[in-house]
Amino acid sequence: MIKWKAIKWNSKIQRIECTRETESRVFGGDDRGGFWDAQKMSDQVAYFNTWEEARAHVLRDAEKELAYLSGLIALAYDKIFKIKQMTAPDEVTK
Repeated sequence: MIKWKAIKWNSKIQRIECTRETESRVFGGDDRGGFWDAQKMSDQVAYFNTWEEARAHVLRDAEKELAYLSGLIALAYDKIFKIKQMTAPDEVTK
């Protein structure tokens, strides 16, 4: 069976051949005769039945990251504005 692996940190989507799945895990074999298994959903990787689902997942993650970083930028601009508005205490200007 085919699953689509969505990787959060690099926003990649990979086609993965799986041998079986449970509600929470996927299983497969590698080229050297070994076997692997993975959680369907983790902080960094998720497996989906369709490419479209995987794409929607990485897009949601990227949008959340953008919102978070935009908030940090807004805080930095506010900080810069406040610093520029500072005036020296009287003892410094005498």
